[in-house]
Amino acid sequence: MIEVIFAVWKDGFKDHPVILEGDQFIHMLPLEDDYKPEDVLNIFKMDPNLIEKEERYKAIKKEILDERDSDLNTDQDARSSEEEEGKDKDRQKVSI
Repeated sequence: MIEVIFAVWKDGFKDHPVILEGDQFIHMLPLEDDYKPEDVLNIFKMDPNLIEKEERYKAIKKEILDERDSDLNTDQDARSSEEEEGKDKDRQKVSI
């Protein structure tokens, strides 16, 4: 990843278009100016139902991951049963 970034940089960003100044969004905030901070956005509010929501999340996560694992296990089981059938046929041929 880093090598790719350096390669693009060394090529002078030739495959990437230049952004013109009119298309840029620049926010200049001088330190001397007075600002109206929105303190309402800077407050953490504890969720009283956090534990319940976490338990629901864990249950949903487990359901999704278990289904995915069971799908993988089903594929592996199908492959192993096919291999066993193939071995059984070979054994039958040998025993005849």
